[in-house]
Amino acid sequence: EKFSTWVGRHHFESPLLNASDNRMRPNLFSGLSMEYQPGKLKLTGAWFTHLISRGSLEWLSVEESIGFYPTGRNPTGSDKNYHHHLESKGIGVLGIEFQTKDLQLKSWTYLSEGIFTTTFGEASGNLALANGSRFIFGAQGFYQTALGDGGNPEPSYAYTLPGEYTYGAGFRTGIHLRESELTLNYLGISDNGRFLFPREWGREKFFVSMQRERFEGMGGVNALGMLYDQTFIQDKLKVSLGASHVQTPDLENIGLNKYGLPNYYHFTGLVDYRFTGFFKGLDLQLLVAHKKEDRDRKIPLEYVLNRVNMTNYNLILDYRF
Repeated sequence: EKFSTWVGRHHFESPLLNASDNRMRPNLFSGLSMEYQPGKLKLTGAWFTHLISRGSLEWLSVEESIGFYPTGRNPTGSDKNYHHHLESKGIGVLGIEFQTKDLQLKSWTYLSEGIFTTTFGEASGNLALANGSRFIFGAQGFYQTALGDGGNPEPSYAYTLPGEYTYGAGFRTGIHLRESELTLNYLGISDNGRFLFPREWGREKFFVSMQRERFEGMGGVNALGMLYDQTFIQDKLKVSLGASHVQTPDLENIGLNKYGLPNYYHFTGLVDYRFTGFFKGLDLQLLVAHKKEDRDRKIPLEYVLNRVNMTNYNLILDYRF
């Protein structure tokens, strides 16, 4: 009962390597994963050689999976990209988690053989206050560095430049009162280098992260956001609202702004209803996300299209067995 193992193709969840967000078929991974949980402590280890990303149609080796989505701008200034040019034997994962009623500690290390390694840590918890409310707090941090030549001896074809490294930190504070929760969240990423973790492998779970948003590919970032959650009808109906401001590097700084994303405001609204009784397992969601640029001067259209000044509407119907 304390030990489990998976061999073959299966789901995997962690702060960076995960199923990603809403899709009928999420990310799946092929390889070996093991989990040991003797009590409040949980140990997780995995080695993956292949994966299939949401929206794709075939299983790919780890090295071929990187670059399935747009590769952004090359930091060397070259028009070449790393897709089909990387060498890696797989992804190694080691996770250590400790959880009590009021405190949760996490440490995850990811090794993309021959390309990069990332260490992620998180501490979060809550303290009881008067009138049944609870004070929420948390801190996150990560450190990332290139391995070897970053996947290819020619820098123009490498995923991360040799010697490139970066780090970041995030914080959360807030209050939970009965059926509602309000939090203030922050994320800062160093300008030493870009935070890189293939979008094909999952969606980063930073405190400040909201739906339809990624921080991958950027360095020198400061993001501040507020999140509000409210539940109704015995937790069957949930309403979530979010607002944030993200300060990104200069648009022409290809060494820190991989996808050419300007400063922006981000707003999200989610209504989620989970059915019970005969329709148990059915989940209906309405998600609206809006991004608006925050620049004091007009920017070229290429940095606007599919990036900012747009609203995304989603009506999602899921059925889970």
